[in-house]
Amino acid sequence: MKVALLLYQVRLASKLFSVFILIAVGFLVAYNQNRQLIGEKGLLPAANYLQLIKDKIPDVSKHFSMAPTIFWLCDIRLVWALLISS
Repeated sequence: MKVALLLYQVRLASKLFSVFILIAVGFLVAYNQNRQLIGEKGLLPAANYLQLIKDKIPDVSKHFSMAPTIFWLCDIRLVWALLISS
């Protein structure tokens, strides 16, 4: 009984680790492919997009519902500089 439980736990751990590896590889690929798309000179710079939303919708409480992004909470230029430099 203990051997079967141990074997089950080992199989489960290996499956979870495999899923982790797939997700990590996916994020690394997306980061490498999207590096040219982000930043101040990207296709649609986030700072410009958020400023456009601020100009069109004066109610601050509705900004996040129009563009749900964490960039409302931080300095976008600093985030892009850290992402691109790494």
